[in-house]
Amino acid sequence: MKRALLIAVLAALALPATASAADVVATTTTDDNDNECVVDCTLREALFVAGPADRVVLLPATYTLSQGPLIFGNDTVVGAGARATVIDGANSSKVISVSGGASAISGVTITRGNGLELQQPQVGGAIVVRGATAAGSLTVTDSTITGNTALAGGGIAVITGGTLSLVRSTVSGNVSTGTAGSHGGGIYQAGGVLSITNSTISGNIARDTPTTFGTANGGGIYVSTSGTLTTQNVTLSNNRASTDDGLFRDLTGSATVTLRSTIVHSVPERSACGGNTAVFLGDHNLSDDSSCGFTDPTDKLADARLGGLANNGGPTDTHALGAGSAAIGAGASCPATDQRGVARDAACDMGAFEYRAPVLTVVTTVVNDHGFNDVPSDFTVRVAGNAAPGSAGTTYTLVPGTYVVAADARRGYTFAYGGACGPTGSVTLGEGSIATCTVVANDPAPSSGRAVNALPARGTVRIRLPGSNRFRRLAEGEQLPTGTTVDTLKGRVTLIAAGGQRATFYDGIFRIAQGRGAKPLTTLSLVEALSCPKAGRAIAAAKKKKRRLWGDGSGKFRVKGKHSAATVVGTKWLVEDRCTSTLTRVTRGRVSVRDLVKKKTVLVRAGKRYTARAKRR
Repeated sequence: MKRALLIAVLAALALPATASAADVVATTTTDDNDNECVVDCTLREALFVAGPADRVVLLPATYTLSQGPLIFGNDTVVGAGARATVIDGANSSKVISVSGGASAISGVTITRGNGLELQQPQVGGAIVVRGATAAGSLTVTDSTITGNTALAGGGIAVITGGTLSLVRSTVSGNVSTGTAGSHGGGIYQAGGVLSITNSTISGNIARDTPTTFGTANGGGIYVSTSGTLTTQNVTLSNNRASTDDGLFRDLTGSATVTLRSTIVHSVPERSACGGNTAVFLGDHNLSDDSSCGFTDPTDKLADARLGGLANNGGPTDTHALGAGSAAIGAGASCPATDQRGVARDAACDMGAFEYRAPVLTVVTTVVNDHGFNDVPSDFTVRVAGNAAPGSAGTTYTLVPGTYVVAADARRGYTFAYGGACGPTGSVTLGEGSIATCTVVANDPAPSSGRAVNALPARGTVRIRLPGSNRFRRLAEGEQLPTGTTVDTLKGRVTLIAAGGQRATFYDGIFRIAQGRGAKPLTTLSLVEALSCPKAGRAIAAAKKKKRRLWGDGSGKFRVKGKHSAATVVGTKWLVEDRCTSTLTRVTRGRVSVRDLVKKKTVLVRAGKRYTARAKRR
């Protein structure tokens, strides 16, 4: 058994080694090449030593070239992100030249490439891909090509059989210039295959001289007499040339241009495509003028409502679609995400940017710490003129802008706004915003010496406010000022005084008075009229001969009758007035009774009673 295992191990050791992929990190930003990465490793050295299966990894840094263009052949270069890793041609040479092999680069910004240097061809300021002797291909992903210059193809040139795939990238601010017919400010294609997906071509310029446009065409993209161009969800905007802004195809050749879900936008005094009518294949495209000659029934002639080139999220800059853009929901065959990496809707948008309407959720809660009993649905909350009951989450789909969340006034409640909302309920929403605002309704606090909170506990309670001569029904919860008269003959009322004092009263009519302090004494004086006989006279049997008030609760409440006043000490008690006496009866707890006739105070416990009698005449 051991012998068999040893033979197997020896056999395995005799097998040829299998190459494994590795990362070669460019550890320095200087530019030279001693053909090794021992002490340090420049970008150029990393390309030299990396095998076909390896990756050249770039740090968040600027790698400035001084030794001419980087020659790619079966290389994979990965940056730390287009906003972090920069390859700078220092305006001395183009940056990347591909003439053979299949290469890829991602997560970088390529800038200050100069295709006007003596090395031929003088096209492609940042990148040239060709295949004169051997087919060369390059895939550029999540990258920015900006601020480059060449005779043609200020940013990128694809010529003589080269293949370039541009994915989720931005080509902006490049210039083709130097001679008559300096075409393709952003991209120049003369043969080969060019595929652009989820990308933005913006703000590029094609001109014959630094000051004149002359005969230069294709501010964004120029397609010469041969080659194949395919776009899927591409946005071309704000590019400039002699007659056109975005896209120009030379009609004298056999080049094929197929556009899908692509936006071609013009600037004032220029056209989108320079009048190259009926030469583009494809569908679901949009232009703001008729120069592109789109004829498919799914194409649109409309304003895309594009925002400026900006950081709208994601690794590269994009043009946002504005609310109401004709491009929204009008695309087809879209990738799963847009240029930023945002998931696209089933009814996807044209162009590189997927519009997302702002969504605002408003959550209403109620704090009833002063006795009121409203619930969220009792409140009306308004957003953008839309009224809805308060809830645990009402969602609004809006357009970008500033909104105010506001709750309608209700029964003295105060409102506090929070979450994404400011103190006044204001919230600003951009495209794609998902925000939650909170509305907290708090019942009004009793005001010491001025008002108590009153809630009908049962039946019908009527009140007469100071200065009024009419009774009305008590609402679900109100603040009653001192001096209010309360009728509980057919109902019960719960009074809440400052400091959390709370008691329920019934079976009588009383007037409210209150002292000052953190826990003021609230006095309820019996005011129901009594018919008392005068000396030597009898009273009719139908006349009112007694009045009363039951109280149940705790706190500093005092019920004042004609001959005594009973102050609660946490109890249930009755005060009953007659013409010649005032009865205090306690069924639970204790009550301090002040005999107003005898000028003394008596403590009455549960099950006991005390009667204060009028003076005998």
